[in-house]
Amino acid sequence: MADILSWDRDRLRSRPSFSVDSHCLWHLLQQCSIQSLSNLIENAFKYSPEDKRVELSCISTHEHVRLQVRDHGPGVLKADQELIFEQFQRGSNTAQQPGSGVGLTLVRSLVKRMGGRVWVENAAAGGAIFVIELQRCQPP
Repeated sequence: MADILSWDRDRLRSRPSFSVDSHCLWHLLQQCSIQSLSNLIENAFKYSPEDKRVELSCISTHEHVRLQVRDHGPGVLKADQELIFEQFQRGSNTAQQPGSGVGLTLVRSLVKRMGGRVWVENAAAGGAIFVIELQRCQPP
């Protein structure tokens, strides 16, 4: 997957953790916007400490394909979990990081256009997990 995401190949090779089945990979290449994935990965690197991995996983169920991008940063406060997807809004615990508050709005817009949804949840061991869920379709 790192070779496919060549726009950020060096960073992914330095700290990746991938778990992707072949159906998921095909599905993502056909339907998922590289822009959406790029934004989530960039955010994960921004909020994770330098010595921590960014974890990417893709899981397919009977009906859906889910892409998950996990960071090891401060997580997202429960009160901010919907707010951060609104234009020009950022998490209340992210003031120390640069950003404009438009990236996650773009991700949500692109994913909705594909008939999917995106959300964030906090990982039990710390950090945030951003999830893109798309309808599953059959590969050729």
